[in-house]
Amino acid sequence: MPLGAVYEVSKEWRLGADLCDMWTSSDVLCCTASILHLVAIALDRYWAVTDIDYAHQRTARRIGYMIIIIWTLSVLVSIAPLLGWKDPEWETRVYQDLQCIVSQDVGYQIFATASSFYVPLLVILFLYWRIFLAARKRIRRRQQTISGFTDCFIKEQQQSQQQ
Repeated sequence: MPLGAVYEVSKEWRLGADLCDMWTSSDVLCCTASILHLVAIALDRYWAVTDIDYAHQRTARRIGYMIIIIWTLSVLVSIAPLLGWKDPEWETRVYQDLQCIVSQDVGYQIFATASSFYVPLLVILFLYWRIFLAARKRIRRRQQTISGFTDCFIKEQQQSQQQ
């Protein structure tokens, strides 16, 4: 945040290429991790709704593994520009135009956007759709059970009144 504030106020990047790399990579890292945590929450909810025994399977170790996977994937997405996946104009932008933005390489942009937004979005939508279907199925089953009990109760009442 402090680097972003300096950049916003001054309207130019005078902190050098290394700090620009660190700042943009940490921004991508945190944004990606945040979105992937939403995927993990959706996955946890899906398992809780569809797997009766899931409460016993939800252990600290399993949750720890999920967190490790999330942060590993996030690091892989954010570290790519640090390893050289940058557009050819990156240095010109930082040193001459005094702009600090994420690599504009088309391949990296597609990779980062897909893995940090579009794929997680599709996974979350799919999981919540499946949760919706499972919940609707349970509600219908419960309503059928209740109506079956009600029908039995009414028949018993009618029989007792006839006697």
